[in-house]
Amino acid sequence: MIHIKTGAVILAAGSSQQMKEFRPMMCIGGQPMICRIVDMLMQLKTGPIAAVLGERHEAVRRCLSGSQVVFIHNRRYAKTDMLESLKLGLKAIQPLCDRAVIIPADLPLVKPETVEKLLCHAGDAVVPEFAGLSGSNRYSKNGQ
Repeated sequence: MIHIKTGAVILAAGSSQQMKEFRPMMCIGGQPMICRIVDMLMQLKTGPIAAVLGERHEAVRRCLSGSQVVFIHNRRYAKTDMLESLKLGLKAIQPLCDRAVIIPADLPLVKPETVEKLLCHAGDAVVPEFAGLSGSNRYSKNGQ
């Protein structure tokens, strides 16, 4: 049986322009969002886990101290987009795993079972859907 090693990249480099609070550190059920995501990924036994940080990177590092998360600081986060952070994260974990779960730091309610279902699908990229819409279509009118 072939063992496939799954890593993860948590995208947490964005700035909080739309909200006063820094989303990855906002609490849900008494726990910062990013901590909930790390816990979920640990339940799935993913590793390595890389968190790409930008704004408030020191606070996130303190919050996750003692975890097995590898921290990558996107020093250009204010001038780059999420894709650039994703590239940094993938570059850091690529030699250590065969595939990766990519998750923004502000999606703390994703269940381990959901990620397990996604990992059962073959393909270069698997995008979740709900009610016939992929995550990339969630903000568009009528999915168009």
